[in-house]
Amino acid sequence: MYFGIQPSRPPPPSDVPVFLPAPRDGRVPETTDCIRSTIELLGSKYIDGVLVDGQRSVAVFPAGCQGATREFTAITELWVARVQRVLMFSESTDPHIGDTTVRFQNLSLTDPDLRLFQPPPGYTVVEQSPPPQR
Repeated sequence: MYFGIQPSRPPPPSDVPVFLPAPRDGRVPETTDCIRSTIELLGSKYIDGVLVDGQRSVAVFPAGCQGATREFTAITELWVARVQRVLMFSESTDPHIGDTTVRFQNLSLTDPDLRLFQPPPGYTVVEQSPPPQR
């Protein structure tokens, strides 16, 4: 169930990883010529009973790149639910913006209560035709 919203296409099979394989040389296309970046696939594991796929990206900014006064490295690790395609966990370390951790908790895989999609008592549902197209 997609919380009352029908997807435009069916969800991917649960055996298809979220992340595409990294390029053979481990590098991703760079936004500028000065950044050296790599992506590492971390495999799969379970977080709170949900199958997730992980990836770690490392970006090295040499001194002089995008105004950096000295070389620094930014590291981001992502864990995405394979079937639901939601970010379950993210951890980033970047000297310019600090450390950031994001964790999705209490993901329920059951259908929501149908009463959530009903109008409140006292409201009237009125069917309307769409306006004519010009």
